[in-house]
Amino acid sequence: MNVILSTVCLIGSYGVGKSSLVTSYMYQTFKDNVESTIGMSFFTKLIKRDNYCIDLNIWDTAGQERYANLLSMYSRNANIILSMLDPTNPDDSYNYIKKNIVRILENRIKNPPYCIHIVVSKMDTQKNRENAENLAQKTHKFIKKTLKSLNNSFTNIHIFYTSSYNKINIEEPFVHCLERIYREKNEDFQENSKKTDKLLLYVSEPENKKSCYSCSYI
Repeated sequence: MNVILSTVCLIGSYGVGKSSLVTSYMYQTFKDNVESTIGMSFFTKLIKRDNYCIDLNIWDTAGQERYANLLSMYSRNANIILSMLDPTNPDDSYNYIKKNIVRILENRIKNPPYCIHIVVSKMDTQKNRENAENLAQKTHKFIKKTLKSLNNSFTNIHIFYTSSYNKINIEEPFVHCLERIYREKNEDFQENSKKTDKLLLYVSEPENKKSCYSCSYI
């Protein structure tokens, strides 16, 4: 069975919910009073499917401004970048992504990420839901404009609405697009795919989960 390495890097301002999302995904539980990340935290998870495996590395970066200069180093080999937004603090979280995603992408012109996932956290109340869509769409518009300015037609953008507390869409931001990464990294895929069924990444989603919606290729 082939094992493909894939890397996810979370970026976002302080308090946006990056560590809560990672710990909820890794341990299937919500932890109150998660300690602030200092510099970076690292996690790894092996995702097994019928005919392939993904060795998923997760880099959870600190959101304090003093660590922003380290983002390019932590994200330089990331296949998926999770750009997290907080609807309870929309201006600060948007401005952080707006400032730092440009720096990251400019340093990766020759090696762009496969995907940028816009992840809106804290979808726990009606008020947050009302703020979330405008915040996500404004961020999507900016990132799309940035990619266009860099002549990047390889990276695509997806939007996810999540709640670590209510366990809404916890898995999807991490595993979405892994099949694409597997296909493009695995040199033997085209030959092997003729002999196997189509790769399926997901089982049916529970009805109580809010569906994410995705933006197509740029």
